Amino acid sequence: MALPDTDRLRTLSPDDWRTLGNRIRAISYTAEESEPIRDLGSKASNPFRAPMAKWHARRVPEPWGLALRMLLLSDPVTETEARAVVDDALPLERLLEAGLVVRTAEGTVVSPYMLSVAGGNLILSDNVSSGAEAVIGPGDATLQLVRASSPSKRARSALDVGCGAGAVAILLSPLCDRIIATDISERAVTLARVNVWMNDVTNVEVRSGDLFAPVGGDTFDLVVAQPPFVARPDDSPRTTFLDGGSRGDELALRVLRELRPHLAPGGTAVMLTEWPIVEGEPPLVDRLGDALEAGDASLLMVMADAADVRDERCMHYTTLLEPSMDEAWERHAIRRRDHLERIQLREICSGFTVVRRSWDGVPGWTSVAPSRRFSRASVTRGRIEAMIAARDLDASGSQAMRVSRLRVAEGVTFTQRAARFFATFGEDGISEDMVLDANAMTLLQAVHRARTVGEALDHLAASFGQPEVATEALAVVRNALLGGLLELGPAG
Repeated sequence: MALPDTDRLRTLSPDDWRTLGNRIRAISYTAEESEPIRDLGSKASNPFRAPMAKWHARRVPEPWGLALRMLLLSDPVTETEARAVVDDALPLERLLEAGLVVRTAEGTVVSPYMLSVAGGNLILSDNVSSGAEAVIGPGDATLQLVRASSPSKRARSALDVGCGAGAVAILLSPLCDRIIATDISERAVTLARVNVWMNDVTNVEVRSGDLFAPVGGDTFDLVVAQPPFVARPDDSPRTTFLDGGSRGDELALRVLRELRPHLAPGGTAVMLTEWPIVEGEPPLVDRLGDALEAGDASLLMVMADAADVRDERCMHYTTLLEPSMDEAWERHAIRRRDHLERIQLREICSGFTVVRRSWDGVPGWTSVAPSRRFSRASVTRGRIEAMIAARDLDASGSQAMRVSRLRVAEGVTFTQRAARFFATFGEDGISEDMVLDANAMTLLQAVHRARTVGEALDHLAASFGQPEVATEALAVVRNALLGGLLELGPAG
């Protein structure tokens, strides 16, 4: 199926889209009962899942089942069934005129788009196998980025760079006074505006342009981005939602290079991407630090260990574009794998790249926080803030560490086996479990109980009769803080 003409969507007014969105929600399209089928349908580009999504939806006679078939699963319904979906909200003829749905040669009705649900919001996007300019809908990574960037206090201003269909901006809108969403793709801009209207969001403005160009010299409390990061073979046409350049990181590095002037003092940027590890290059932390040119901005990389997932990535991205899994699919997958070999890309590192600009011009730091695989980790904004606070304290020096009050991090539990202690970070932790000896465990308990780190260290040194023990123990405390075992406690 070719990409539909998004210009036709503009024949419906913002009020029309709000009316349609209200109708779709009213028939339980976004309700919990439809979630299992929607979950299958959102992954319908996987040829092994699509038939089962349709099978289940065809057994739901209510309007929401018909709507899922027509608007998400590319499964045509009769004209009578289509009218039951929209009822009297908007005449079916208006939706046909706008191209939201089309009549097939058999006289049935189906949408050339995909209407997904993210956080209770309706998100219209393209079927990604429809063409190189397709605008991808929300997925697991969308929710991960929102979870990691959602501010604990309401943000005055936020910027979604490369917004695509606008899902991240819409999901963050309840937490921000004002959000600007930008994209260089006019197709994405149109779909994002439709989604803003359909969800009756009033504080998101969608602008057209390349990265930060549409916002001029404006600064923001929060910047989010999920740029395309897949390496593109030189002889392949560019796929907008996938390709980040020949290596895959060119666009993400541009975001880093252009980011800092658009962060307000105290502002935070969160970018979710995959970074290529190319043979013979400097360490990733050095490359990203050079791109940021930190100055008064700190760089935190929350990263799972790099892994050789080249085969899996080539197969996955090829299946998105060539779901038929025929000879063309095979040639496409092999061409991608040949390209990775040619550029000597050996591993891929997935994670969040977080930038925090200081309030008072204090020079920033660069740090890596190792993470579990994201399938087993929950990277929340609260966790990121705790990691930044830990590194700010570490950068302030030993004396600042001594007068601080630290506690065992929330959610950490300890289990003793013989002379060793196993630290577990819980379901919402991001670090791998750790093993401590008895001395380290005694030190952590002392720090947790003490009013300050210095008080715990001095008491420990006195008990051993060796002042140098305090210096050695401070190094252990520092590692525990940076590793997530300890966190800043309440003052007092």
